[in-house]
Amino acid sequence: MTGGASQGRATVADDTRPAARPSVTPLLWLLPAMALQATLAALPSPLSGPLPAAFELSLVQGLAALALIAGGGGLIRAAAHELDWNATPVCVDEPARALVVTGPFRLGRHPMYLGAVAVLAGTATALGAPVAAGVAAGYAAWIDLRHARREDAALHARFGPAWRAYAARTRRWL
Repeated sequence: MTGGASQGRATVADDTRPAARPSVTPLLWLLPAMALQATLAALPSPLSGPLPAAFELSLVQGLAALALIAGGGGLIRAAAHELDWNATPVCVDEPARALVVTGPFRLGRHPMYLGAVAVLAGTATALGAPVAAGVAAGYAAWIDLRHARREDAALHARFGPAWRAYAARTRRWL
């Protein structure tokens, strides 16, 4: 018998909130790390020799790319932390245990997807390639149509009026 049970009080972990578990986002962290590494490698450095013209970045372009990649990675991590804190699975294949409306979820309903799009946009900026920008835009459209709307429908079905109130005051992306 635990101390809380012997005193006749229920603890938070008993029924209302499952114990938090480690984040299951290693693949999401791989994307920003790879993009950041590629961008840093493309920045001019006094220690490196001349870079091929296709990979040279201006300082402004490099800083913009780094800001997008770091910001997107930070947004992914902050959202994953908020879900873990609320004992809600990060994996979309598991049902949500709570409607999380705090942290990055105050600003948009899908901050992890937004972070991934920011990382791809930062990579496109670093590469300076229209094809990379097209990939980032295509990914954003695919995520919106395929995943974000499906998650919204599942949360609406599970949390009803609370989700409707949240959706009325919070945009899907930003």
